[in-house]
Amino acid sequence: EREVIDVWQRKTQIFSAVTQNKYKTINANINDQIETSLKDRNFLLQKSRVRREKGRQIGCRLPVEQKHNPELFDDSDFYTQLLRQLVTTTTADTDDPMAMSRAYLKQKEAQVKVRKNVDRKASKCRRIRYHVHEKLVNFMAPVMGEEGEEG
Repeated sequence: EREVIDVWQRKTQIFSAVTQNKYKTINANINDQIETSLKDRNFLLQKSRVRREKGRQIGCRLPVEQKHNPELFDDSDFYTQLLRQLVTTTTADTDDPMAMSRAYLKQKEAQVKVRKNVDRKASKCRRIRYHVHEKLVNFMAPVMGEEGEEG
C-alpha cells in the first residue's frame, strides 16, 4: 500500500506547481505526513469527540452537559482544513499573469463543457414540434376522379 501511495505522490508532484518550494511540509513524503498526523491517536480521537454545538443533541431527551462524548464524531476541523487547502490552491500564483490566464481559460472550458445544448425558443409554444412517422413517409392519399372513383 505504501509503495502505491508513494508512486502516485511522485506522479502528482511532477505535474504540480507546489514542488517549486522544497521547504514546504506538503512536499514531504506522503507516508511521513500520515505518520506524523497519526502519531498521537488519543489526542486526535479526543479532539474529534468534542461537542462544539449548543442546543439539544438529536436522539437525547435531556441536554448533554458533558464536553467529551465517545458516541459523537465532529469532523469540522478536517473539513475546515480541506476548505483552507482548496482556497489556497485555487488562489495560488495570483501574481503570475500567465497562470491566472491559464486558470481562467480552464474555468471557461469547464463551463462550456457543462452547458447543455437546449433549444431556448422551444418553450411557450414558440416553435412547432413535429416527429416524423416512418410509416407515413412517402404515403400518398388516393386521388379521386370526377365521379368519386379512384383513378
